[in-house]
Amino acid sequence: MRVDDGVVSQSHDYIDTSIRDEFLSWWNSTRGPRFAVVSFQLAHEPPTSRRPSSCRRARRRPRLSAERFEHMVEAMDTLVGQVVGVTGPEDVVLFLGDNGTPQDVAPEPRRAKTSTYERGIHVPFVVRAPFVKPGLHTESLVHVAGRPADAVGDRGQKPPPCDGISFLPVLLDPLRHTRSYLLSGLVDPPRGGHTLGGEPPYDICLRSTATSCASTATSTSSSTTSCSTPTRTRP
Repeated sequence: MRVDDGVVSQSHDYIDTSIRDEFLSWWNSTRGPRFAVVSFQLAHEPPTSRRPSSCRRARRRPRLSAERFEHMVEAMDTLVGQVVGVTGPEDVVLFLGDNGTPQDVAPEPRRAKTSTYERGIHVPFVVRAPFVKPGLHTESLVHVAGRPADAVGDRGQKPPPCDGISFLPVLLDPLRHTRSYLLSGLVDPPRGGHTLGGEPPYDICLRSTATSCASTATSTSSSTTSCSTPTRTRP
C-alpha cells in the first residue's frame, strides 16, 4: 500500500525505489530553491533479501539476519547515491540515521536499538556542503533536534522554535564544540533494552564527550546510575 497526497493505492513496487523515483521526479521538475526530506525505510527490520532492480551487484541470496541486513544496507547505499547524484555542488546534503542497530543483527542485542548504549543512540551523520571541506571528522556532540537550526543557519534566517542548537559552527570548524552534553532516553522501552537491565518505566543516558552516565528508574523515588567512558561502535 502507498499513499500519495492522501490517495491510497495498492503497489507491489520496492518501497524505497518508489520513494527515490518520486524524489527524482519532483527535484528535476522544480525550479528555484528546493528543500526535500527523503526518508528511506532501508535498512530496517525485519531484514529482507529483496533488493531494488537498480542494485546490480551479484551475490548469493542471503539467509541469515545479519546477511540480509547487510543486503539492505547495500541497497540503501545505491539509492542514496542516486538521490545525491542529482544534487549540485551548491546544495547542502545531510545524511543521518534515525536510531541504532536493530537488536536482531547487533553483536549484543540488549545494547542496540531501544537502549541508551552507544549502539542505540550513536548514529551515522554525514554532511556535504560547499562550505564543508571533504574528508573532515569531528568529535563534537550533535543531536537530531539541531537539524532545523542547521537547515537555515547558513542563510541568516532565524531558526523556528525548537530545542535544537545549530551544528553549523562545527561544520565550519571541526574543532568547535556547541554542546557539552546530550540527553537521550526511552519511555517504557518496548523490548527490555535497558542500559542497566530490569524492567523500569524509563531509561535515560546523559552523554558528554568524556563520560556516559546512565540512569534507570523503577519509580520517581528509586533510581540507579552508572558512568563509563564512551567507546566507538560498529553497526
